[in-house]
Amino acid sequence: VLLNQSIDSFLRGEYDRPFSDDAAAPHPGLGPSDVVDAALRSLRALDDPEPCHGAAVMMRFTAPLSRGERWGGGSTSSPWKGVLR
Repeated sequence: VLLNQSIDSFLRGEYDRPFSDDAAAPHPGLGPSDVVDAALRSLRALDDPEPCHGAAVMMRFTAPLSRGERWGGGSTSSPWKGVLR
């Protein structure tokens, strides 16, 4: 139960630690390949400078999930959401 709560909290964007000064963030000047590159680079440094920092940076580049999607009530099931769960 605690793990599911932690995953749901993370998917809602509830990362309560400060981002590093050089952490990537989305902005209008980034092209599609730049966004993918920045998001994937953050995952390569997953726990640098602290645990889960890279995943939180990657989540900055994602669209929020609807309530139904967070709780698995959507009409289609995405394999990626299953991986995160």
